[in-house]
Amino acid sequence: MIPSRLTLCNFLSYRYSVALNFESFHLACLYGDNGTGKSSLLEAITWVLWGKARSSADALIHHGEEMMWVDFEFEQDGRKYRVIRKRSKKGRGSSELDFLVYDEGGWSSLSGATLKETEEKIAEIIRLPYEIFINSAYLRQGHTDEFTTKPPVQRKKILGEILELEVYENLSQKAKEIAKQDESEEEALSRSILEIEENLKQKPAFQKELKEAEGQLKKKEGLFNSEKTQLDSLQKAKNEYDLLAQKEELLSRQLAQIQKEGQRLKDEIEGLKREISQAQDLLKNEKTIKQKAAELKVLRQKDEEVQGKLLKLNRYQEELGRLKAERAEVEKKIAQIEKIDRCPTCLRPLSKKEAKEIIAGLRQNAEKEIFEKLKEVQDEIQKIDYQPEEHQKIKNQISQLLIFEEKEKELALVQQSLKEKKKILQKSQSELEQKRKQYSTILKQRTESSQKRVKLEPIHRQYQEQERKLSHLWEELLEAKATCGAFKQRLLDLSSQEALLQERRQKLEEIKRKRIVFEQLAGIFSKRGIQAMIIETLLPEIEEEANRILEKITDGRLQIRFITKKEKKSEEGETETLEILVSDNLGERSYEMYSGGEAFRIDLAIRVALSEILSQRAGGKLQFLAIDEGFGSLDEAGKEEVVEAINALTEKFAKIIVVTHIPDLKNLFPFRIEVTKDENGSHLNLVSF
Repeated sequence: MIPSRLTLCNFLSYRYSVALNFESFHLACLYGDNGTGKSSLLEAITWVLWGKARSSADALIHHGEEMMWVDFEFEQDGRKYRVIRKRSKKGRGSSELDFLVYDEGGWSSLSGATLKETEEKIAEIIRLPYEIFINSAYLRQGHTDEFTTKPPVQRKKILGEILELEVYENLSQKAKEIAKQDESEEEALSRSILEIEENLKQKPAFQKELKEAEGQLKKKEGLFNSEKTQLDSLQKAKNEYDLLAQKEELLSRQLAQIQKEGQRLKDEIEGLKREISQAQDLLKNEKTIKQKAAELKVLRQKDEEVQGKLLKLNRYQEELGRLKAERAEVEKKIAQIEKIDRCPTCLRPLSKKEAKEIIAGLRQNAEKEIFEKLKEVQDEIQKIDYQPEEHQKIKNQISQLLIFEEKEKELALVQQSLKEKKKILQKSQSELEQKRKQYSTILKQRTESSQKRVKLEPIHRQYQEQERKLSHLWEELLEAKATCGAFKQRLLDLSSQEALLQERRQKLEEIKRKRIVFEQLAGIFSKRGIQAMIIETLLPEIEEEANRILEKITDGRLQIRFITKKEKKSEEGETETLEILVSDNLGERSYEMYSGGEAFRIDLAIRVALSEILSQRAGGKLQFLAIDEGFGSLDEAGKEEVVEAINALTEKFAKIIVVTHIPDLKNLFPFRIEVTKDENGSHLNLVSF
């Protein structure tokens, strides 16, 4: 992957649209003070290609803005590609990703239906995962000499981290965990198998007990059938006994019903006799009853006459009371006039003459309208001649004779119903006689049935005894069957356990084989396994490639050699190590003996060699190199040697960018990308010499 052009907007410290044309240079220095945004350009490349950077996507958006985008063009295998990634914080946030390729007709889309599909297509083209890129194409500050400056015993660990061998360590740990789980399952299965084997040892005893139980069952079945036959022989007599008992019960119910009906008829006859006797007694007094009833009628007529007088008297007395009240009112007015000398109506003063005239007028009117009527009413009251004592005497006589009125009515009804009651009495007496005869017949039948049943009583008791005996035998038979069933079930369970035992033994063998495989895999993927093998395999390649780089950047003055094992001092055998021996015109010495520019050249050669091996393993070709180092500890000569060494790498890489904030270095490169920052964000300026 060779960068062609990078354009970004609102990305980290870059607020406005900023573009960097990589086609203008082969080797350039990316210069600026700390915090101006140098490393942000390289992070823009990782974000646009893989969607990954040091922070989340929303945190990468320039402060105060809602949206950012990065547009990146690059070459891969002779073709031009373009990736545009956008991110917006609006709403719940949204992302866009476009992937294009350039052909004769211009840019055409390679994007998938989804963002994930598009990222997968980009990965297929560049063939360089994010983790490989940041460990190969992007040499971050402090990482160039990370491998070489560590003690020999730690270099293999650092090399494993650079080569991302932790994936194998993770696989080794996972294999160990699975093997441990299988070991626990083995133990559980082994315990289960031992338990089943112990249970299966009981099978011969269960088989013996089942045989004995089946013998007992057969014996009890024979005895039960024999007793059942004997019971069946008594069944006919028992049925006859039951029928006679049922007949007796039925006849007893019939007798009780006849007794009930006979008592009802007796009560009915007694009642009819009383009613007929009463009727006959009533008929004997017929003459007296009619005579008294006639006297009652006469007395009622007299009572009506006297009652008329009483009503008339009451009316006259009411009239008399009214007239007396009017007379009293007139006397009251006359007394008022005589006393107050005023008109009783308008209350005006009156003279004695006027008062006398008014009083005379009132008395004249009263004489004419009241006193005459009052005398007439009093005369009429005298004429009525009402006697209260006589009237009360008549009422008492009527009260005493009322009973004869009722008896006269009853007499008429008795004369009509006496004949009918005599017929009913005769019929009831006939029915009672029939019931007596029916009762005697049924009583005789019940006695005969009881006598027959008594004769069968011994057989019935024998049947009951045999039935109880058979019931007891049936319980024993059921118990024997249950015992046989229990032993059969136990044997069935043991048969199931035999199949389960076979299954668990087979599973145990499978788990054992699986555990052995994962234990072997744990060893294979461990540091002493495939990780060591990869390191042992790659070290010669790294050594060879580093020496080719050293050949170019030191004019053949320096060569390196890796030592992975050395003899133990205190005992026999070898110990693991990773020493770096450097050969120059003075001979072969340890890496630790070198410093300054020579040490940097060795570090650079080994680190670039590692980067190339990493990219080759990923299936890609490393054509872009970004070196982010401080170089602050180098003297002037060392800095020139650094630039000279980096210039020597231009034949291996299409694009090289060196990131620094040291002013002395910026003029040592043919091109300089200056990064500055103000209140409007970061800015770029490409300067050539």
